[in-house]
Amino acid sequence: MKKFLLTAALILSLVVSLTAGTMAAYSQQVATLSTTSTTKQFNIVANANDQASFGENHKIAPGDRIVKVITLTNEGEVPATIAVDSQLTDVNNLPRLKFSCLRTDEKKAEEVIPVGGKATYTVTIEWPYGAGVEDLASAYAGKTIGYTFNAKATSVDQNKTNDK
Repeated sequence: MKKFLLTAALILSLVVSLTAGTMAAYSQQVATLSTTSTTKQFNIVANANDQASFGENHKIAPGDRIVKVITLTNEGEVPATIAVDSQLTDVNNLPRLKFSCLRTDEKKAEEVIPVGGKATYTVTIEWPYGAGVEDLASAYAGKTIGYTFNAKATSVDQNKTNDK
């Protein structure tokens, strides 16, 4: 019986040693890939000449009109929408003034300013002559009004900013 057990152990070790190399599992190390992403720049600027001109103090009389042109440029890397809020302040000082702020460039119907695109707005303040306004000119002399132009830029939604 000892011989039988010894022979069986010898045969088992021989079989195990012969088949051990053929039953190995293959493995391979795969490189881990990594990268970085950088956010796109968002930059809407107003023309510096427009800013300087807008800040000047102007005098107005019946029949006069003040016109200011503001050009906004999208110098960023994403399209943007612009919401403009422009208004007169202290309107009670000169209640008969007419005021408007309109987008006046060739793409005035578009809401989105593309990358590198421009949007031009014209602000007009007019003191109409006639209908008795000239009779009140002395009553309004020296009165002050203010006007503001506030543009708020917002990046458009993601499906409009994809490069491809």
